[in-house]
Amino acid sequence: MVTAIDARAAAFEFGRRLGDPLFRKSLPKTLRKTSSVLVVVDTDTLHIVLERALFQTRPPVLVAVLRQNNQFEFLQLRIPFRALFASVLRRSTPTQVPAALAETTIGSICDTISLLALIRRITWCPEP
Repeated sequence: MVTAIDARAAAFEFGRRLGDPLFRKSLPKTLRKTSSVLVVVDTDTLHIVLERALFQTRPPVLVAVLRQNNQFEFLQLRIPFRALFASVLRRSTPTQVPAALAETTIGSICDTISLLALIRRITWCPEP
């Protein structure tokens, strides 16, 4: 479980790196069109990330994920996550979080997206 200190340290690290021109240059262009930046650690569960996005940000949200290798990866939440999250919570009891949200980490989501991007770059040519 990620502590508040870990999340706070990641946010401070993101802020510190904003002072580096090379880091700023590597930021996605979508950052300029983003209302909020949410800094998380890759071991945060999807439930925690969506809950923070729901209560601490305004859409569109850029999620800055601090990975284990001390590098940031970025995801942009474009879906109407407030409505999505509210509908998921309506289906579950107030004390029970759906297992997919409680067990999936944002780091595994980043890994899946990276794998899908890699697969799209590979051209499959079956033998005739």
